[in-house]
Amino acid sequence: MKFTDGGYHPGHNGQFSVVGSGQGGPLAIVGLQVTGQGNDRASLWSMRQRVSDYCGVTPTEVIVDSDHITLEDLRQADD
Repeated sequence: MKFTDGGYHPGHNGQFSVVGSGQGGPLAIVGLQVTGQGNDRASLWSMRQRVSDYCGVTPTEVIVDSDHITLEDLRQADD
């Protein structure tokens, strides 16, 4: 994985899916994914599917940071 120092080192990238409340703050971790990718891009739909498989409910809303989603993800969400 490429790091900010410009070098390549062994590393992992982890994403967590959590459920929250209307008042804010996570209540529980409902999904976990660890990859060797250097960024979070292209992981939105696999995490959504993972949560659906674990919990039996498919999320209808997600909140992600801007570096987590791609234009293709947005196009797929519009379908």
